[in-house]
Amino acid sequence: FCDWYIEFSKIPIYNNSKQKALVSKVLLYVFLTSLKILHPFIPFVTEWIFQYFKALNSKIVPQKCIMVSAWPKENKFFLNNEAVLQINIIIGIIKALRQFRSDFDIPLKEKITIYISCKDKLIDSLLSYKNVLEKLCNLDNLVISVNLERPPKTLALILSDIEIYIPFTKLYLIKKK
Repeated sequence: FCDWYIEFSKIPIYNNSKQKALVSKVLLYVFLTSLKILHPFIPFVTEWIFQYFKALNSKIVPQKCIMVSAWPKENKFFLNNEAVLQINIIIGIIKALRQFRSDFDIPLKEKITIYISCKDKLIDSLLSYKNVLEKLCNLDNLVISVNLERPPKTLALILSDIEIYIPFTKLYLIKKK
């Protein structure tokens, strides 16, 4: 079960967005499929969890037990290499910013401003995930632009085709000892 998908899915679920129902269905589908795959290795645990979901709502789990449910098959519909590349870029930005916060002892609760400069080919994807970046990185301001000139008094994080600039204003540049 992808920890990043779970983290990304919190945004539409907690905000009661239009995507909440779709995201919830995907989470349930992946979870039940994972149970089926794990069943040969931990049958009693997976059966107990399966029956628990069945008791909550028999429409969610129509099968009598996990052992007689159909084995998951590969579904080409869910394969999207472009989406994987986009998500990996977003994850890279989030990881870099979290590492930066850790290195400079900047609490995750403290909002920061960042500027992202990218190549033209990445702008649409970054803008489409702007909300995710703002929420998961706790940003008060996020500027995304193509070939953005480095603002004064900023530190730069370089990630292949992306440069992230973070203003010095609120940073703890000397680590606590």
